[in-house]
Amino acid sequence: MRRHITTALLCDFGYSPQKFEKRLEKRFGGRSFDELSEVEQNHYIRLKQQEQAFDEWFIADERKAIINYMRETSRCMRAANSIYPQYKSELTTRRIHQEEAIGYCETLKEELQYTIETLPVDVNKYTVIAEMIDKEIEYIKEWRKSDNGRFKKAVADTEAKFEADKERARKTQEKERKPGKQNGGKPPFDV
Repeated sequence: MRRHITTALLCDFGYSPQKFEKRLEKRFGGRSFDELSEVEQNHYIRLKQQEQAFDEWFIADERKAIINYMRETSRCMRAANSIYPQYKSELTTRRIHQEEAIGYCETLKEELQYTIETLPVDVNKYTVIAEMIDKEIEYIKEWRKSDNGRFKKAVADTEAKFEADKERARKTQEKERKPGKQNGGKPPFDV
């Protein structure tokens, strides 16, 4: 998925100033700027300014945002995968990272959708990328679901052992504090 999106980014999402010029020329019936009416010239100028904005800042800004969302998705997945839960809190943290990865995938999809709708590009080329992102979301959800079965019993067993150890330690401390067990039956303080 990341490779396909990066390729699209490197190709400026498929945006081409030359293609834009051809569309602009076609839109005005192949007439030169001087042949256009004043209203058409104003419209032409607005379209040209929009095209310059795409070239100057929009594509670069969207590229940065999309790369950031892809990095964050990967970071969250690595963070989740680095946790082998032994306690409920670790399982919860792992799940939070998985949820964040899904959230970044959804945001990535929305950002790509916005970019494609804004730029004059062929929307059909991005169907494959949208499907890849949806598939990634499904993989993460399946991963999360498998964690439920894989770790819940282990976490429950560990938590039960932890509670039993805690109770044993508490009882040991109580025994050690009782008079009669230390100093030959004398209390642990001077009377």
